[in-house]
Amino acid sequence: MNGTISLLKNIFGKSGFKPEENSPGKPSELVIFFADVAGSTQLYENLGDRIAHECVVESLNSASRLIKEHNGVVVEVIGDEIMAYFENPLEAVNCACDLQKHFKSTATSHGHKINLRIGFHNGPIELDKGHPYGDTVNIAARLAFLAKGGQSVTTVETVDKLPKYRKSMCRPFGRLEVKAAS
Repeated sequence: MNGTISLLKNIFGKSGFKPEENSPGKPSELVIFFADVAGSTQLYENLGDRIAHECVVESLNSASRLIKEHNGVVVEVIGDEIMAYFENPLEAVNCACDLQKHFKSTATSHGHKINLRIGFHNGPIELDKGHPYGDTVNIAARLAFLAKGGQSVTTVETVDKLPKYRKSMCRPFGRLEVKAAS
C-alpha cells in the first residue's frame, strides 16, 4: 500500500466473533488494534525488574479484560504490548476511549500510573491460524508507535466508518507516508 494516510488522535469519550481463515485472494476486513505501555523501559530502570514487570503485567491484564468487554479479541501479548482485533471501528473506538479513561484514573497495585499508546486501523487482513497479518496490521502498529502516552491514534479511513457523534470527537493529527511492506 503506497500513499498518504491522514491520522487522527485523542478520541475521547466477549463476542464469539472469530474470523474464518481467508480463502486465497479474499481477505477479511477487521480493525487491528495495538495497545502499548508507554515508557516501559524507563519504568524498569526506575522501579527495578520485579516491580516494573508486575506493573506491566497488571496493566496488560486490565487492558485485555477491557478489550474483551468491548467485543475485541486479544491475539497476543508480547512484552509490553497487546495486539487485538475488533469486528467494527465503533467497538475499537469505544474500547480506546475506555482504556485511556481507565488508565488516566487508575494506578497499579504498586501505586504507579501507566499510560497506554494506542493505534488502530480498519482494513483488509489475511489470517494464518487465526493470527492476522498484512498492511492493516503494519499500519496499526505504526500508529501505536506514533502515539504518545495517553493517546489513541487512528486513520481517517477508520473514522469515516464511525457514527457522526464519534467522528465529532476526533481531531486531526497529521499525515504519514506509508509504504508497502512488500
